[in-house]
Amino acid sequence: MEFLSQIQRDKRSIGGVDVSYVGAQGMACAVLLSFPEMGFLEKSFCFAPIQFPYIPGFLALREGEACLKALNGLRGKPDLLFVDGAGIAHPFRFGLATFLEEKLKIPTIGITKKPFVGDFLEPAPERGSFSFIYLQGKKVGAALRTKSGIRPIYVSPGGLLSVEEAVRWTLLLSLFRKPEPIRLAHHYSRMNRHQG
Repeated sequence: MEFLSQIQRDKRSIGGVDVSYVGAQGMACAVLLSFPEMGFLEKSFCFAPIQFPYIPGFLALREGEACLKALNGLRGKPDLLFVDGAGIAHPFRFGLATFLEEKLKIPTIGITKKPFVGDFLEPAPERGSFSFIYLQGKKVGAALRTKSGIRPIYVSPGGLLSVEEAVRWTLLLSLFRKPEPIRLAHHYSRMNRHQG
């Protein structure tokens, strides 16, 4: 994909978005990092009531608008976005990452801490080990070990990237268990959730 060669050749920006809760209120935080330096560029918040109940498979209806508002509050636009939620590894192949990808027209990678759908093998314990997730015979994501001996995370693209590209970018941007853009978005959303 031309995007991949260009983002490696030029200086680009990578975003992350996550939502923390205070009761029925949600604090969405979007962050923007430079690539390849991984320097912090900016962050944006959206504090809003969360009106849709938690129903597995419908996270886009619960958090989608708050995430969009936080992302639209950034001065810069990410070339690639990491999302705390599923992409195509989803019962309807349309998780939160896919929703945001369609709205923003940029490639997204969804990350979850637990497997949501599909069949896969446990990856080997070393960093970088992964196994593909299959749903109804189609490859929709991967279980990826981002740190040796630590539980894997579950990676699925929004639709514009392949599963292999999503795995490659996730591993490249993971200093800890989660990719850095999501880790920082989660950190800032929790820090500010009582200040809305």
